[in-house]
Amino acid sequence: MDTPSAIDIESGSQTSFDVTIENFGAHYADVSITSRSLPDGISIVDSDGTKLIDIGKRVVYHITIAASKDIVPGTYRFEIADETSVDPHTWKTIEVRVRGEGKSKSTGVSTDQDQKEDAKKSEGSPGFEAIATVFVLMLVYRLRYIL
Repeated sequence: MDTPSAIDIESGSQTSFDVTIENFGAHYADVSITSRSLPDGISIVDSDGTKLIDIGKRVVYHITIAASKDIVPGTYRFEIADETSVDPHTWKTIEVRVRGEGKSKSTGVSTDQDQKEDAKKSEGSPGFEAIATVFVLMLVYRLRYIL
């Protein structure tokens, strides 16, 4: 099974990706896509149904997922697998990177998005060093007139 390793999505939207399954067996197979460990706020809208895969052939499934508008931006994971009566599941992990506003709630866990926002905030602020430098310059200026 060929899957993308990561998918980007905005909160409150849908996106699609392709999964390719090849029949290496000795029988025709009716195959569908199943999932597990879907995080809250991520759902599979369409898994492209069940398809008959001929021996030695490949079939592409067009999978559509949705991220709720309230999901907290960050990185989430779930698993998908081929489902057929003639073969055990082959589970693959899909990473979903959610961007956007999301619902503002404190989870106590720092997400990738939180860390990026903190870095941007610190880049734009003068910081303690700049304030201390200005203070020293003002002190030197005043001392120059006193002495």
